[in-house]
Amino acid sequence: MPLVQEFEHRRTCNETVKRVWLEVPAADRAQLEEAQEVVRRAVAQLPIGASRRDFEQARDAALVPIRNAVATRQEQEMRVGLMQHVEFRFAGWPDDLRKQASAAMRDAINGKPAGTQWKRSTRKENEGRIGYHLTSVFAPRSLRSFSRDELQGLLDRKAALSLSFSVVDHLRWDLNQIFGMAVVEGYLQRNPAALLFTPRECPRATTRVMTVEEVRMHLSVLGVRERLIAKLGVLAGMRPGEIFALTWGRLEAGYADIRQRVYRGGMDSPKSVRSTRWAALSDGLLDSIEEWKKLSLRTGGYSLQRG
Repeated sequence: MPLVQEFEHRRTCNETVKRVWLEVPAADRAQLEEAQEVVRRAVAQLPIGASRRDFEQARDAALVPIRNAVATRQEQEMRVGLMQHVEFRFAGWPDDLRKQASAAMRDAINGKPAGTQWKRSTRKENEGRIGYHLTSVFAPRSLRSFSRDELQGLLDRKAALSLSFSVVDHLRWDLNQIFGMAVVEGYLQRNPAALLFTPRECPRATTRVMTVEEVRMHLSVLGVRERLIAKLGVLAGMRPGEIFALTWGRLEAGYADIRQRVYRGGMDSPKSVRSTRWAALSDGLLDSIEEWKKLSLRTGGYSLQRG
């Protein structure tokens, strides 16, 4: 029925524009208004009868420059905030040492040259780790005052506190980046962290693998929604955040189109570049998706929402 199709098409257009804020949650007011406008123009070009996947692809293509602009603004804000913190911590130092420390901290503690970008989740984790384990202890020190033995002793003490191998190894990498950048910028002649090693005493995470019988038992006691979540994790190899960020439009084909994840209460890009992928769905998984879709009151938006 043409009238019904036209009505459904217009409703999907309006819904896609209305929900743009979920796709660019960090956008400011001007960027959000611009995002809504470019998406409105993009979906207006779609023919009546276009699928939800067509709508999502048109929306995502239109949002590329907006997302880039948001990422650039966030990076600039992060750099300004870090520099304000650095200047405050070193305010009482002599001018030459303050300038040296400020420049080194700006370039080295960021762990990257200007123009590159950390993901929001990576930035938070790195800033928290460096702030807690390193700058809280070493901020008043001169870069020239450190020796390799002292820095290795720091890693050894962290290992003795039973910090995980991952945390201590990240600290080793952080120190090497900080002092390596100081050498490149001419503040030091040598890098005292170049030969640091991660103590073997650091506990490593152990990976447990479920048996086929354990998987069957696990699935047998779950409800329809929870069983689908478990199958996506166990059979499709998806992370929890990727599962809860799935939309119905990205489950229409015989695979899950993974382009985002839920991370600490917000929407974020996948963990790494390789995490943006298509996850194959078996026939059994497709049957479970259809079973949940029949019970779900919401067949638009996020697929694993309750109700």
